[in-house]
Amino acid sequence: MTFVYVGNVEKLRNEVAEYQDRINDRYRELLGSNRFQKLEDVVKKVLTPNSFFNTLEDFQKIFPGVKTSGTGSSNNFSISSVRPEIYENGRLVESSGMVSSAFYISEDSFAKSASATFTDKIIGGYIHEFNHFVAFALQERPLELITAVVNNLIGEYYNSPDKVIKLIEAQSTNQNTQNRRELLNLVALAYQYDFQTERTTRILDKNVLDSIGIKVNHSWRDKDLKMAHLTPRYDKGMTIKLLIDGDPFKGVDDKEVINRALDWETNFKPINEYHFSDQFLDSIKCLTLEKVSLDDFLKRNVRT
Repeated sequence: MTFVYVGNVEKLRNEVAEYQDRINDRYRELLGSNRFQKLEDVVKKVLTPNSFFNTLEDFQKIFPGVKTSGTGSSNNFSISSVRPEIYENGRLVESSGMVSSAFYISEDSFAKSASATFTDKIIGGYIHEFNHFVAFALQERPLELITAVVNNLIGEYYNSPDKVIKLIEAQSTNQNTQNRRELLNLVALAYQYDFQTERTTRILDKNVLDSIGIKVNHSWRDKDLKMAHLTPRYDKGMTIKLLIDGDPFKGVDDKEVINRALDWETNFKPINEYHFSDQFLDSIKCLTLEKVSLDDFLKRNVRT
């Protein structure tokens, strides 16, 4: 089976058992037979009962350095051995590593999730997190690695435009201009890719949820993209473009959006051009990564 849950939340286990066949059929339809088979292969290799956590505290005991959203809602985490260290030119120090995946989901975390606003079925929330895993499994280099590395490098989880705007406004004359520009462009890059990832995942959600009778309407779909142009108070020579709302895939059908996201290295372009963050992004694209189970990740004493 491709769509699986091997954790111990009984309500979720029962719902997955009920809807599993329909969901697998929809993934096969959306992804095509080759990608569907690849997804099944990665599921078998990577997901074990130890991939699933019922409490965020249990997860953070093992991975204290992984940044979380702070909302307490369900989450899928991309775990990486790639150190958040970069050279002066912006490129990652490391060129290879291992990545794994972990889920935090419980009835309590589902109640705090966006999915709980349109369904009382916990599987609705799990499908969203599993769709993040689909990207992890099928992207050569998981796109969410960009956000994970930058968040750990900076020490904060910048997952909303308000947080990025506050960071920009907090810049002071005490900071070196070059360092300030490098910091802000990295955060803007990570936020842009997080924005696009979440929009892509919601589009995949809609199509999968429809297969089990859960209807979702995204008010932002096919709406004009809204973008802010921000200038730090102490650096009038710099402007940062920031995605605020709307659809970065306006005019593109759902299936093609999913295809483009799975080949993000070719299809997703940064909206801010800056040599430092461009070099960082290029070094991400050059990483050689091995996808492993969480059990193997920990056995091999990988840095977390």
